Order: sequence, then C-alpha cells, then structure tokens
Amino acid sequence: MRAARPTQARFYQGPRAHKARGLSRLKLAATGEAQMFSVTASPTQTRELRLTMVDTNKLTSFLDTNKLSGKRLLAVSHKLETLQREDRAIKLAKRQGKKALAAGTAKEGDKLEVTKPRSGRPITPRGLASALAGGTLSGPAKNRILRAVNVMLEQKKKDKVELKTLF
Repeated sequence: MRAARPTQARFYQGPRAHKARGLSRLKLAATGEAQMFSVTASPTQTRELRLTMVDTNKLTSFLDTNKLSGKRLLAVSHKLETLQREDRAIKLAKRQGKKALAAGTAKEGDKLEVTKPRSGRPITPRGLASALAGGTLSGPAKNRILRAVNVMLEQKKKDKVELKTLF
C-alpha cells in the first residue's frame, strides 16, 4: 500500500507551481519554497532568500557580509598564484642546488632556497563551489582562498582575516 502524498512539498517544483497552489511569491519566500536564484525575483527578494537560508557556512556568510564576489575571488586567485619569472628562477636554483649537493660540489654554507615560490595553482571554480557549499577542502586550497580574500579586503581598505574566520 502506498503512503499518502504530502499536500505541500518542501522542494522546488517548477516556476508556476506556486500559482497552482494559490501562493504568491512573497508567501513562497516566507515558507522557503522558492528557488534561490529565480529569474523573475527582484534582487532584494533574492537577497532575502539568500539570508534566510539556514545551511550557509562561514565562508558564504563572510563573502555576503563583505560584498565579495566569487568570480572576482577566482580572478584574484589566478593573478596571485600564477607563476612569474622569479618563481621559475627560484625553482631552477633549488634544482641546481640539489644537483650540486648530490655531486658533492656544493659548499656546506649554501642555502637551497631563500624564498618560497608561488604555487602556480589558483582556486578552481569546482574548489570554490565546494567551499561555498561547505564541502571538504585541502589545507593548501583553504590558504589560496584566504590569500585571495585578504587581497580583496586590502583593496577595500579593510583588515585582513585569519583562516579560522573563513573556515
């Protein structure tokens, strides 16, 4: 025997499902049944829906309160993490130092690396989506997001944040 179907579903049923049930968009927003990014909803309604969602994480709420864009975050991360000429020179010196150390021609006072090069791996859209959804991220990915957020905050003349503020 089949179980009785609920009279009101708690998931999105299509763009005109609220009209069939006699609900206005405002009532839908109050009950939380609307789609988050609706084409017909005004920006204020979409913002209100976004604020009423309960499953937001620290990063999402931080980006919303400081008005930081995810697309801008990806662009800043790409600019920060892209390998530059000096990074390649640092890596080359490190490789040559290891060869010299293995051959025995290196002096004992030589340091293999003075500064750390950039990683060359920016935040990916998939990684950012995972972070915004509250998924798991590796430590280096969290640090890349932190560096990009701090650069964006610096541009807005705000104070830098720590990792535990975002995650």
